[in-house]
Parts: sequence; C-alpha cells; structure tokens
Amino acid sequence: PLHPGHQQLLATLVMWLALMCLGLLLALDSKAFVTLVRIGWASVVVVSFIFMDFSGSWFRDINFEGVASYQQLARSMMVLGAAMVITLPDLRLRIPAALVSIAALFMIGARSELYGFCAAYFVVEAIINKNSRFGFLMMFVSFVSASALVIQNIDTLMASRQLEVLNLSESSSWNLREYFRFNAIDQIMDNPIFGKYAGHFNMGEGGYAHNILSVWVSLGLFGFLLYAGLCFTSAWVSVRQLLKRPKSRLAQYATLMSLAVLILVWVAKPVFWELPPLAWSAALLAQFEGYMRSRSGLPAGRSKQGRARRGSARFGQ
Repeated sequence: PLHPGHQQLLATLVMWLALMCLGLLLALDSKAFVTLVRIGWASVVVVSFIFMDFSGSWFRDINFEGVASYQQLARSMMVLGAAMVITLPDLRLRIPAALVSIAALFMIGARSELYGFCAAYFVVEAIINKNSRFGFLMMFVSFVSASALVIQNIDTLMASRQLEVLNLSESSSWNLREYFRFNAIDQIMDNPIFGKYAGHFNMGEGGYAHNILSVWVSLGLFGFLLYAGLCFTSAWVSVRQLLKRPKSRLAQYATLMSLAVLILVWVAKPVFWELPPLAWSAALLAQFEGYMRSRSGLPAGRSKQGRARRGSARFGQ
C-alpha cells in the first residue's frame, strides 16, 4: 500500500486538477449555470440552518458515513457564496446574499472561511462601487447594522469558536496549530531546500502547519516559491482586471476567490487545501477575457451586442 503521505498528496493533486478545470470552465453569464449556483447555494444555506445548534453557536456533528463534514460544507459555501453574490447585478440584492452567506459560514462553524470571505467580499464590493456614493452608503449601513446585531448578541456568540479570535490564547485549536507551526519551522530549518516530505505525519495525519509553511515542508523551497507565486500573482491579476472592468462577473469572482485564498493560505490553510487552483484558473480566465476584449476594442464591461444596439440607435437618428 501507498505511504499515507503519498495518498494525501495524490488526493490533493486530483482535487486540484478538478477545481482547476472547473475554474477554466466557469460560465458566469450562462443562465443555466447561474440557476445551478443558486440552487446549490440555497441548499447549503438550508443545511446550515438545519444542523445549527443555537444553544452553543456550533454546527452539529454529522455522524452518518459518507455525509459531508462541516469543513466540506464550508468550502462549498465559500465557492457558491462567491458565485451567488457576483451573479446578482443589483447591490441591493448582492449585500443581502453576502450577509446570508456569511451567516451560513458562521453557523457551519467555518472560522477561517468566514473571515476570508468577509475580507475579500468587502474589497470586491468597494472596487465595484468605487465611483458610487450610494454603493458606499449601502455598504456602511450594512456593516453598521451587522455589527450592531453582533454586539447585541455578543454574550451568546462568545461561546462560538468563530469569536475565539478575540482571545486566541484561550483557544485550544489555536494553541495546537501554533505547536504544529513551530514543528514545521524546525523541519524547514533542518532542510531548507527540500523540506521534509510527509514530515507532518510525525505529529499525526493532520499535524501539518495550518498556513503556507506546510508547502515548504511538503514540497521544498521551490514548491513553496511556486505556490506562493501563484497565489500572489492570481490575486494581483484579478484585482488589476477588476479595476479595469468592474462590471465583469469573471473578474469579480476571480478577485473574490483569489483574495480569500491569499489570505487563508497565509494564516490558516495548509498545502492540502483544495481551493487555490480554482482561484488560479479563474484569474487566468479573467486575464484572457480582458485580453480578448482589448483586442476586439470593446470598452471595459461592454458587450458586442450593446455596442451594436448603440450603433443602430445612432444610425436611426
């Protein structure tokens, strides 16, 4: 049988390939695709409500074999929530959809996905509305309202793991991750070029550093530089395309996912996290879309059909 380290890496590579293909096949302007996204998003939201333990602000464990864990549901909510938000053209619909997605991530118990999604969504929405006073007013009102709701229920919410970030020294999960991080640093110092492949199994199957250091341990210095470069480049390319074409759904999705991935791999997610290739491929597709638009001479955010309609109107005059 394969070494557990080989099995873990092989499973990760298969998931990476699948999500990279998904990113390259995104059809965010397709009605059928958008319908599937909304059905999937609504399904995860409903499940998060059904399994929510309101007495402790914690997602109930699902002990049925073959059923998704809270981590798998969190990944699904992050991917579908991002797609759901950017396929809504009206800010008055996007903000409620984003808030529902954030609430679902909270109820699922997804701490890192929750904060990563919040930060990335705020940046994307700010860029989309950079020239809109109404947009910024809506964002401010929504932020104040959500903050007031959290403050009003702070005593109940403090029991949740999501608010452990306010006192990490008391978090058993954080303290364990710090132990894994120091172990990863020791392994990197012992072999800074090649790392120590599958070295985290010395601490157990999940004994890897929950950040980008796990890449260095598992794939060595060159793997670390490649991985970090892909994460930074995809975020830079996506933001650049969004600034040029703020109405592009593809640029919006690529930016939201790339920024969330960049934040989370830096502070919370190991090399075995499945989502980065989805962000990388979405950024590549957004860059290609921008290149094709520049070649065709279309203004940012305008379609050939729209240009044809404007041309017909001028001809009619």
